[in-house]
Amino acid sequence: MFITNPHRFTGQGDTTTDYNGFEQQYWEFYHAALDSSQLPTLDALRARIDQRVTAGAVPLVMLSYQYNEIATTAAQDGLITIDSTNAQVTDGPDFSRSPYITGQFFSVVIPPTVPSGTIAVYVGPEFWLGTTPPPSAVQIDFGDGQGVRSVAMGSTVQVAQVNAAGTG
Repeated sequence: MFITNPHRFTGQGDTTTDYNGFEQQYWEFYHAALDSSQLPTLDALRARIDQRVTAGAVPLVMLSYQYNEIATTAAQDGLITIDSTNAQVTDGPDFSRSPYITGQFFSVVIPPTVPSGTIAVYVGPEFWLGTTPPPSAVQIDFGDGQGVRSVAMGSTVQVAQVNAAGTG
């Protein structure tokens, strides 16, 4: 069970979180992943962030995660079998369609190391976390009055009075 409710963070910009909320989201997805070998641990992510801040820019940290969940009517529709004696759930007996629904989770945040005034924000592929490959650029509104802009991966942009809450 997710504490952060992944259904609220679909990348439509209508939900915000702070850095602590983002860390909770990342921790949940990291531990729920079938294979987390390509993801940094939370401690390694923190170290990566600290290194970038020391180098003079605050990273934009992004989590893009596709996940599957069991459809709410899967048992009723015979798409899964629940064996309560052996504590197992298996697909079937009806194999005509999938019992799973694929969801998309997306959350972005700037760590709380942000000083006031103009800051350098680094947008890089090493801070694109999750199950989808990083895009060549992201469309983002930093809340600094410049509106939505395209920022290439691997680049640093100057941002004034950034809104530190990420949108999902």
